[in-house]
Amino acid sequence: MLDRIKTILFGNLLIKAFSLLFAALLWFHVVARGKSEVNFVVPLELRDIPAGMVVVGDVPGYVDVRMQGPEAIIRNLAPGDVSVALSIADAREGAAQFYLGPSNVKAPGNITVTTVSPVEIRIRLDESGEKTLPVTAVLSGNPAPGYMLGKVEVTPGTVSVKGPKSVLGRLKGLDTQPLEMTGVTGKVSEVVPLEPPTIRGVRLSQDEVLVEAEVVKVDR
Repeated sequence: MLDRIKTILFGNLLIKAFSLLFAALLWFHVVARGKSEVNFVVPLELRDIPAGMVVVGDVPGYVDVRMQGPEAIIRNLAPGDVSVALSIADAREGAAQFYLGPSNVKAPGNITVTTVSPVEIRIRLDESGEKTLPVTAVLSGNPAPGYMLGKVEVTPGTVSVKGPKSVLGRLKGLDTQPLEMTGVTGKVSEVVPLEPPTIRGVRLSQDEVLVEAEVVKVDR
């Protein structure tokens, strides 16, 4: 009886091994057939920024997301169907490392996120502050011959800015975009955009001001 059991279990091992391998390959073919992979560049959204804090420094604006799924779904997938979000609710003032993975990616059902790049990002938080800065009107060109520039007024004369306290101290004032004065013979009154600060994270309370420039005739 024991010999018969051994024969059943161990007999024709080579044939059984090939059968097992064939079954595995067949299963893989059935499962993998009809699947595709796609790579999207997706905007990175930072969520739950702690109150009174702002993000400073360079943070990746986009991440690469590679996904796998049924070919019919992948073929109709658009970048807008995929989003990447990172919560930094537990962050404190200073720099910290955060990690991105499939759990940060929101995609349609039956889609598997295989890779996210970069995996690690460095984020620095600074305390938010506010400052009032004077505005200077920038004028371009010269009035018509026989005329000269007179009084120049900016309304409002100051604008509030918000941003990281560590960088607000470097801001001394704001300029308008150039207002063309070439050939002018009278008063100019125009709403002019402000030149935005080049420092990341600094926001203006308003984007434009009224500039009134007076041009007077030169007495001879």
